[in-house]
Amino acid sequence: MKRGKKIIRLLLISAGIFLLVIAIAGCILYSQQERLTQMAVRELNKQLPGELVIASSSISPFSNFPYISIALHDVRFFRDKKWMGLLCTR
Repeated sequence: MKRGKKIIRLLLISAGIFLLVIAIAGCILYSQQERLTQMAVRELNKQLPGELVIASSSISPFSNFPYISIALHDVRFFRDKKWMGLLCTR
């Protein structure tokens, strides 16, 4: 009887730790979404001949579960990097 209680307790603790790790990962993802998106855009702009600009983004982790969906809002692509300089000086 004691052995069964120990196994159940171990399973509950393991499940609790797993759920806690998932919750912490979700919190980090939500709090750092803008930084992660800007980091990805920066890397993409290094490879593109033009300039990609994104105003904001939103994350929906459960719409395409198990994949995470990232919606990019107000996306603009300038064919030359010169246009971006003109846009920022105004």
